[in-house]
Amino acid sequence: MATRKIRLTLSGTQVSSVGPIIDVDFNGTNLDADHEVTAIAGTSTETREYTVDVDAGTYDLDIEFKNDIGSESADRNFYIDKVEFANDGVNYTQVILSDSNTSGNIQIDISGYVPNGSLNPSYDSNLTRTDRTSGGYVRYDDPGSNPKYQYDYVDPATLRSVVYTQGTGSIQILAV
Repeated sequence: MATRKIRLTLSGTQVSSVGPIIDVDFNGTNLDADHEVTAIAGTSTETREYTVDVDAGTYDLDIEFKNDIGSESADRNFYIDKVEFANDGVNYTQVILSDSNTSGNIQIDISGYVPNGSLNPSYDSNLTRTDRTSGGYVRYDDPGSNPKYQYDYVDPATLRSVVYTQGTGSIQILAV
């Protein structure tokens, strides 16, 4: 086994001066229980660092958001601004979150990748549209060869992930 580290950069929205309450588990072992995220999304972040001792392989990092409030008058959300992993316990590499390495209620925040307001003049409606959509919004990934709209490029590494409703989301971490 090898000593490795996980670093999470987190933020959230508060309701009644209380931020998101989370549990963090890695490979079925609890790393953090009932932690309140006090950093305010869009203005500040907080960093949590964990040491794990595992062999090479793929492991699940499970984050449970426990105290969602979603109503017309207030909504508490939880943001995963960055996930980093240090295979050597020292040098961190960012884990870019995508549909292929997340599951559960973690969603990619697409707010930074939006149409610039104009249709793609080369778009061919007789061919398959290649820009992907999710819930009516265009996803952040590569628009492909036949997108309907023109886009402003945003590096996916700068996009955060969001958990809108309570429950557990999983992120696959590759230890090499």
